[in-house]
Amino acid sequence: MPSSPFAPLPVHFDSREIIPAQRMRFLRSSRLKIVAALFSVLMIAILVLLLFPKLLPTVQFASWALFVGLLIGFAAVVALFTWFFPWLDFTQNATYQTPFTMHMTDQELVLSIEGKHRATTIEWKRIRRVHENAGAYVLYLNHESNFLIMPKSVFASKPEAEVYFRQHLPL
Repeated sequence: MPSSPFAPLPVHFDSREIIPAQRMRFLRSSRLKIVAALFSVLMIAILVLLLFPKLLPTVQFASWALFVGLLIGFAAVVALFTWFFPWLDFTQNATYQTPFTMHMTDQELVLSIEGKHRATTIEWKRIRRVHENAGAYVLYLNHESNFLIMPKSVFASKPEAEVYFRQHLPL
């Protein structure tokens, strides 16, 4: 392993860092934007049919109940994905219950599970995009479904390590 200016740093996942990062990841996802755009078009079409019933008089499905029901349904789905599923993922995903060690070099980021000989190596140049909030960095590799959440608490005892980390990110 190439040399690093820092000793390996312990990585422990805390719900106060991971859940908001998962929430941010969902709210910034392209899938949500596509679904919201399609939903908006559908809602506008229903609204136009409700406000101007003579446009298509044979359309029987347009009603205010349908409009309000779809709106409530969409809001419920977004609420589930924003509040419930990040919590569920944190509590059920074994990755967040496993202590890791992070080692940084000029070429790569290495994550090791404590007590295991195998490690995951991520070259800095493979990180395509980064989102950041108060508690974590979300590192996207090839696609938005291929990501790594790095809690900022990793750097609490070594702020200079966070500066080194940030220098290698495409911010």
